[in-house]
Amino acid sequence: MANQTTKPKRTHSSEPVHAQKKRRRRGPLLRFRFSAVILIWIFCVIGGFGIYMVQRNIHPEIAAAELAAKNKSDKDTDSDTDTTDWDVDDTDADDFTADDAAVTDVTTPPAEGGETAPTETSASQVVIQAKINPVPEGAPKEGDYVNHCAFLGDSNIWKMGQNGLLQTMSVYSDETLNLGNYETHYFDLNGTQIKMLSAIRAADCPIYLLFGAESLKTMTPEKASDLYLEMLNKVQAAAPESKIYVLAVPPVTQAAEKAEKQLLNSTIDKFNSLLLTIANDSNVYFVDTNTALKNNDSRLDKDKAEEDGIHLNAEGERILLDYVLCHVPE
Repeated sequence: MANQTTKPKRTHSSEPVHAQKKRRRRGPLLRFRFSAVILIWIFCVIGGFGIYMVQRNIHPEIAAAELAAKNKSDKDTDSDTDTTDWDVDDTDADDFTADDAAVTDVTTPPAEGGETAPTETSASQVVIQAKINPVPEGAPKEGDYVNHCAFLGDSNIWKMGQNGLLQTMSVYSDETLNLGNYETHYFDLNGTQIKMLSAIRAADCPIYLLFGAESLKTMTPEKASDLYLEMLNKVQAAAPESKIYVLAVPPVTQAAEKAEKQLLNSTIDKFNSLLLTIANDSNVYFVDTNTALKNNDSRLDKDKAEEDGIHLNAEGERILLDYVLCHVPE
């Protein structure tokens, strides 16, 4: 009995021993890796940014819509904020009366660049600098000024390049470019076929626009001005650092008003009036090149026009360009 050894008691289980050991060794079926999540997030951000940039390049109207929304947001913010650059007396808002508002007219000198502040303000108004339109006459620029500008427009602009008044590298146009096709139409720029908005993307130079004469043959001034505003928004989105000048459509001759497909000066005047409003609302410059070319009968002299009475000849183009050079804000 003394030599009898004690054996360990066996545990009774319905599961085999090797199955129990395997179960004990098995880890979780899926391990969470934080680094993998970070890597997936980085790829998503890069992919989304790439898609966004491709969309902006293929569809410039997206950028135009963003700019319009930003402008509207800025205007809404300005309208709710009273900020001035002048020192004022510390006065409680509750002490401001109607009598005080009646004497808050302020005259400010024009700012550099042909801009001026509004002449009337009150405690609830914001002093916002606005451009003087039409641009007043000033000292003429040197002739090479136009070599550092971009001229966008219909056939009148194109002909100025063909006649040598503008360098071809400054002319972003051809004889068929107009308000209806500027987004899809390719023209030749120094041997390269390119679209207008692509040609001026990220430009940082004065941009002059002369559109309307061709469009007014087939549409109302209101419809043409709507298209013009859309174009202007897209030009601003493509070249936000550029100063933009809206040129008034020149008058036409008496013969053009009586032609079978007539174009009336009254129609042009209405359109130019709408352009002035657009320029003011968009905070760009308006140059009244129409008035510079009118005779005493408020028409274009036939000796300044091509045979059709609508397009300018070399003399008319020179008058228009000289007027532009004398109406550049300092």
